[in-house]
Amino acid sequence: MRNIWKIGLIIALIAALAVGGSGCTGGQRALGWSGVTLAGSELYCGTTDGRLISLNSSTGTVRWQVNLEKATGIYGSPLVVGDTVYVTSYGGRVFAVNAASGALKWSSPTPEEVKLPDAVISGLAENNGRLFYGSTDGSVYAISAADGKIVWSFKNGDKIWGTPVVDRGVVYIGSFDKKVYAISEADGRELWVFEAGGVFTSAPVIFNDTVIIGSLDRNLYCLDSATGAELWRFTAGKWFWGSPAVIGDQIYAPNTDGSVYVLGGETGQLIKEHDFGSSFAASPSIVNGQLVVAAAEDGKVVVIDDDSQQTRELALLDTTVRAPLASSGEIVFIHSQTNETIFAVNALTGARVWEYRVS
Repeated sequence: MRNIWKIGLIIALIAALAVGGSGCTGGQRALGWSGVTLAGSELYCGTTDGRLISLNSSTGTVRWQVNLEKATGIYGSPLVVGDTVYVTSYGGRVFAVNAASGALKWSSPTPEEVKLPDAVISGLAENNGRLFYGSTDGSVYAISAADGKIVWSFKNGDKIWGTPVVDRGVVYIGSFDKKVYAISEADGRELWVFEAGGVFTSAPVIFNDTVIIGSLDRNLYCLDSATGAELWRFTAGKWFWGSPAVIGDQIYAPNTDGSVYVLGGETGQLIKEHDFGSSFAASPSIVNGQLVVAAAEDGKVVVIDDDSQQTRELALLDTTVRAPLASSGEIVFIHSQTNETIFAVNALTGARVWEYRVS
């Protein structure tokens, strides 16, 4: 039944994109899955078969791995808060495990709650002891980080795949109903809503007092965080699937048209287009506060220097990359689709420090 559900979800995405993803041709299945999350010297990653893995980030050796019951697959990146790793699952549950041992602390919905789980592709955000995520049932949930009990839920018009972001008491999240919502962190009230021409699949990024988010209508939007008013938009050739990266007042936005666009954060004016000829679905990472590292779907890993805007190809991985990147020091971590492998690559030299075959 779960495989049938997955097929149905893919069909639903194709249908949604046929209506809302202007500038695109053909169908598209679910892109990406769990990125890696770093906490000190440890790395955490979810797998498509429902395991949560902890590795030493320096060596790639396994510390522990745990099969999460009824998870069936993990698409959202893990979230580490203190001594706990939180992760959503395609099986509809949220899990809290001990970061040191992998021992299960709790799973949500709790046995006392009657809600039947729907698939969760969204990752988690945390603030003030609460976790926030979106579900394919069309709701945003706030649950207690202590025990997983539901605090409030907010219903929107369609499924949600993107991870929320929380800033100054407000939860921001995009939806398949082509809208971005601002929701009160305290009680789940709608504060404002912005409607675009296509669905939203990525996490918003907070830039000063604005919300930056890309849509499958080919536009990257900048919204006033207090009112939701559109301040500017930038139109590219195809989809903005991943989230942009920000260095100073410049925004780096990868697009499935093969380019990474560098925009002025205040105006959205194009500063530079870097055309790499390869589709970008993964969210980039920033290394040493200066280098933007992006990975294309064909495994091409590129670097853009924020000061000089010079580019170079860092590595060519024999794999498909769609998960968000992460970095620590000079090392960038990439979770690939083909053979599901985690790579640690030196962002200065391109040397592969280690790789770990997940599947």
